[in-house]
Amino acid sequence: HQDCVFDASRIAEGVYQGVSSYRDFLRDVLDTVAPQHSALRYESSGDLVIATGQLTGTGQASGLETGMPVAYLYEVRDGLITRQTMYQDVAEGEAAFRSGRID
Repeated sequence: HQDCVFDASRIAEGVYQGVSSYRDFLRDVLDTVAPQHSALRYESSGDLVIATGQLTGTGQASGLETGMPVAYLYEVRDGLITRQTMYQDVAEGEAAFRSGRID
């Protein structure tokens, strides 16, 4: 959705409103690290979808590899993502999913 909210504040900086703002965030991320997701597991309940797995990446300048667990919680309405919240603490993301609330 064009006015969707992307909350990256639990992993990086900021909450981004709208697709173009989120694209700017992704561009900044890709300038510093080449991210990859692995072992993503998806579950849905009502308007919520959670994806959990591992986010790894290689620093563009340093070449160092890094990784962390991650959960992405999506709110979907009429087939469009209206909000996405990213969690480094997977248990926090899963608790939000089970509560039916997306912050």
